Formats: sequence, structure tokens, C-alpha cells
Amino acid sequence: MRIGGRLSQWLTAHVLRDAPETPDGRLSAEAVEFVRLVRGGELAQADAADWVRRSLCGAGADPFPAAVAADD
Repeated sequence: MRIGGRLSQWLTAHVLRDAPETPDGRLSAEAVEFVRLVRGGELAQADAADWVRRSLCGAGADPFPAAVAADD
């Protein structure tokens, strides 16, 4: 991120070949956003771990899928 978010995303897509729609490409985009938020003061460093848990660890996942009955 020292080179800027736009260049970081370009390098990720063209040098590492992580297209934006791939899991690695999406993770790179989230990393750029994370740094932007912290550096811009929109996300306090003390809240960084919560942001990671909320934005990455549980993103799009059903944390407790419905239990399947034993007779199903």
C-alpha cells in the first residue's frame, strides 16, 4: 500500500494474475480497503481485529447453518 491502492490493485491483477472476481483478488481488494480505512482514520487500530472478523472471517457465511434432523 505504500505505492497506493490503485497501483496495488493493478499489480495484484496483472502481475500476480489474481483477477478481481477470484478469491485472491477479492482478498487483495479487501486488504487495500483495510489499509485505506486505517490510514485515513476511518478505522481505529483498536477496531482493526473486529473489522477483519466482520469483513473477512464471516463475510457471506452462515455462521450457524440449520441443523439437519437425524431422520432426514
